[in-house]
Amino acid sequence: MTIKKKLLLSNILMVAIPVTIAVILIVIGVLTVGNRYWESTEAMYKDENGITTAQNLIYAYHEEFYETADKNYSETKNKKILKRAIVELGRMGYHFSETSDGKVIYSNLTSKDHKTEEYLAGGVIDEVDTLSVGYGDRAVIKQTFQYSDKGTSFFIIAVNNSTASYIGKYGTYIDRYVMPYIIFFIIAVLLTIILTSFSLSRWIARNIMPPLRELRNGSREIMAGNLDATVTYDRDDEFGEVCGAFDEMRHHLKLSTEAQVRYEEYRRELISGISHDLRTPLTTIRGYVDGMIDGIADTDEKRMKYLRAIQVRTGDLERLVDDLSMYNKMENKSYTYDMRKMDINAFLDDYVEKYSGEMMFKKAVITLEHTPGRTLIRGDEKQLQRVMDNIIINSIKYMDVNKDKVHVSITAKETDDSVVWTVADDGPGVAGSDLEKIFESFMRLDKARTGSNEGNGLGLSIVKSIVEDHGGTVRAESENGLSIIMTLPLIDEQERKDG
Repeated sequence: MTIKKKLLLSNILMVAIPVTIAVILIVIGVLTVGNRYWESTEAMYKDENGITTAQNLIYAYHEEFYETADKNYSETKNKKILKRAIVELGRMGYHFSETSDGKVIYSNLTSKDHKTEEYLAGGVIDEVDTLSVGYGDRAVIKQTFQYSDKGTSFFIIAVNNSTASYIGKYGTYIDRYVMPYIIFFIIAVLLTIILTSFSLSRWIARNIMPPLRELRNGSREIMAGNLDATVTYDRDDEFGEVCGAFDEMRHHLKLSTEAQVRYEEYRRELISGISHDLRTPLTTIRGYVDGMIDGIADTDEKRMKYLRAIQVRTGDLERLVDDLSMYNKMENKSYTYDMRKMDINAFLDDYVEKYSGEMMFKKAVITLEHTPGRTLIRGDEKQLQRVMDNIIINSIKYMDVNKDKVHVSITAKETDDSVVWTVADDGPGVAGSDLEKIFESFMRLDKARTGSNEGNGLGLSIVKSIVEDHGGTVRAESENGLSIIMTLPLIDEQERKDG
């Protein structure tokens, strides 16, 4: 059953059930205690001369009687005004006369009627204001109406000679007027209830169905894979809140799906990158080993050359495994930094002095410039050393093929609340549109750099993670080479004083 039908049915039942119970109680009351009173009332109206019914009709038409008594109408006009009273009383066998201020305004009494009047009421009828007397199938009624505020007084005399045919054919006053009114009233009430319930249910349904249709259509669009279809219902009500929450859910689902797609793409690139970076040094090592086994390295000089090449490639594999392990820990937020107060200037001095002569940096000429004095930060010295290693190795691997060495310039300048740490080389640089991509995992921009395939694509990604975990930022610029610009926060003033 639809909501609209449920609303209509519930609205009807909310009124129908109490009404039904009330009717049942009324019927029970009528059949028990009230039955004796109802029977006596019916018996009074069903007497053979219909006197009670006639009295009620006379009173019901007193306005028409008043209108004829208040003005000096001709008998023809009186008949038009009293037409319904003449017809109704005439059906019961009653004739009547209307007298105002001693003047008969209208009368259709016959001589037989006057005889019945004389027989039943005699001279008493002229002395009383109200009279009703019946005997057998004959009756005489007198009813006086006085309008003191209007100065009008008149009386009606009605006489009946035979009413049996009327009661059998037309029924009593209760049958003709009271019961039809009660039935009409009940039907009108029921129709009003039904129409009101239908109208209210339709009104409520018209407010409920649009958002439900929006939610249904939105659900179907999502099932079909369309996460761009918005729910446009925006009224300030409960359904508006539900539709808003649904649309927000759709938006989050879209973002989640897009993130999942990016993650799947990242996983494919990760596997592809690892496969590539493992295959290259392994192929080289195998080639040199096969050369030594096959006797190609037939001199001590060649064998030493092959062994050194194998040593270099083994070092590449070791660094790759180390980078992968470090990257995995950072991705899973499982790495714990050893954060201590340190002087970035002293750290850079020690680094350049200690590592500038290392074998892996022999192709790099390193210069250093920093702000005089101490520049205190809170960091993990071991991981900041990894930052330096990765950037310089990246510069060497992507150096200009027309040069024997790459020049690396390191600067550290203190600002109000941070230190700007820059490592720049004089290599071929990177296209402006690719500057942000160099920090992505397994990203190689070979065309922009040299065409070298030696990089594993993890170095600068790890640099970014370490710097950000230190509360800093990192970005790249490409002008006469590639510059990696890092900003690290200084420790607060109190710690500086304590230090």
